[in-house]
Amino acid sequence: MLTVTLFAPDLLVATEPLRPVLAAHPALYRWLCRARCQTRPAADAFAALGAWFGLDGMPELPHAALSLLGAGSDPADACWLHADPVHLLAQRAELALVDAQRLEILPAESTALIDSLNTHFAQDGLRFHACTPSRWYARTDANLGLRTVPLADAVGRSVDALLPRGDNALSWHRRLNEAQMLLHDHPVNLAREARGALTINSLWLWGTGRLPACSTTFAAAWGTDPGLRGMARRAAAGDHGLPADAEAWLRNARAGAHLIALDAPVGGDAAQTIRAVLAWIAPLLAAMADARVSEATLSTYARGQRIDWTLTRQDRWKFWRKDPRLPSAGDGSDA
Repeated sequence: MLTVTLFAPDLLVATEPLRPVLAAHPALYRWLCRARCQTRPAADAFAALGAWFGLDGMPELPHAALSLLGAGSDPADACWLHADPVHLLAQRAELALVDAQRLEILPAESTALIDSLNTHFAQDGLRFHACTPSRWYARTDANLGLRTVPLADAVGRSVDALLPRGDNALSWHRRLNEAQMLLHDHPVNLAREARGALTINSLWLWGTGRLPACSTTFAAAWGTDPGLRGMARRAAAGDHGLPADAEAWLRNARAGAHLIALDAPVGGDAAQTIRAVLAWIAPLLAAMADARVSEATLSTYARGQRIDWTLTRQDRWKFWRKDPRLPSAGDGSDA
């Protein structure tokens, strides 16, 4: 028996009213009408995924440690946090965050900046590591005691209210200020400024903690997020990259329950998410019709909830259901 859960972040972040948007896509509309809808609280999209791996209820999901594992590194028993290179753009009285996607950081630039950070913070027992030129981590043996905001949720926003908070927040704010001063006059940034490129003038700290234990009922997880892949490896589930399309997945998937996590839309573009979902909906419905797939769930994160629409082969024939099941805040389930 083959079942699948398709997780599509921000599916419901669309131009209001939503029903006319869905009405333009009949297959998706029918799915949301005929499926059983259930919701559960989730702090963000990664927390929504983490609940499938036994990580619900954690105050701070250790995305950094899990990402390192997913990228093929060993986090050991240390505390890790993302320390991603960013640019803080002055806008009136605010600083807005520009992430590394727009910075085009060269490997040599990343290496030079990481070396300088490691020299400066050696006395704090803090060690920086670049998994890629645009994805940096920091390691410490001390407990962090922080609550942070994921990078994806901070991009384009004023950062003042989004900085780390918690028992040790002030010491990390101090370290962040020191890092900003170091980066400001660094030869790498002077050269970037001279050629008209945005400087790497700050770090974004998030996803703190030690590698947790994970468990799941999924036989395999498919996706590009190294945090997802880390959870799958930690839970001893199959770990695969995102399939090119539904037909490619159907050709390669073995019996069991599978989780497929689509990439988050660039810039929160809900239309991009709907297009990605539509590329899966018709093949999955066809696979249910010929009994290759017995059950399929379309899932998303929106407004503090994970929302799951589960469709069985029998549910496809519930023609009398004409209204899409769109939960409001506080809903629990709709059978």
